[in-house]
Amino acid sequence: AQREMPARFLVEVKAARELRLPEEDSPEGLALVGRGATLEEAMQRLRQELQQERLVAARDALREHVLDLLVERSEVEVPSALVEEEIRRQWASVEQPALERWKASPEELEYALQSWQWDPQTRGETERRLKIALVLGAIAARDRIQPGAKDVDEFVKGMAGMTQMSREEWKKVLASDPATAQRVHSFLLQVATTNHVMTKVVIEG
Repeated sequence: AQREMPARFLVEVKAARELRLPEEDSPEGLALVGRGATLEEAMQRLRQELQQERLVAARDALREHVLDLLVERSEVEVPSALVEEEIRRQWASVEQPALERWKASPEELEYALQSWQWDPQTRGETERRLKIALVLGAIAARDRIQPGAKDVDEFVKGMAGMTQMSREEWKKVLASDPATAQRVHSFLLQVATTNHVMTKVVIEG
């Protein structure tokens, strides 16, 4: 009910500071950038990083294009009820806990959920993900694709690097929590199948 309504905030300024950047080729400036002892080294490192970012962006764009083509050619359909249930699941894991901590009423919770379910972009993205999952699942079954122990090890290694849990702790979670293990398996299966599909792509021209 408060969407697109003007809001005013009172701000009390406690302190004000002026930031002064060091000279770009000074030792302090180069140390701040952290990409070389000289300006030339820093610029070369930045060029390499930008080139790598462009390559990663191009690869990701190609992968998404290939997945869209697979969905288009398969003509798979996803029932609206399944889309809404998936949106409900996302909302329940992302927004509902915070609203409940703020003591939101049942009416407010329902309104928040409907805001997700009625949002065209959210519905479109969710439907696309479900279609991709169905198509990749069919390909995985047809080509007998399964994530291997190396895939699991790489996942555990990555998660240990992003969280405060060690590899051994992550392994214990996967061994003791079937629901989490299933979600990880589904994720790794989709990644493995996507990689399998990309090996079949032939770029012409």
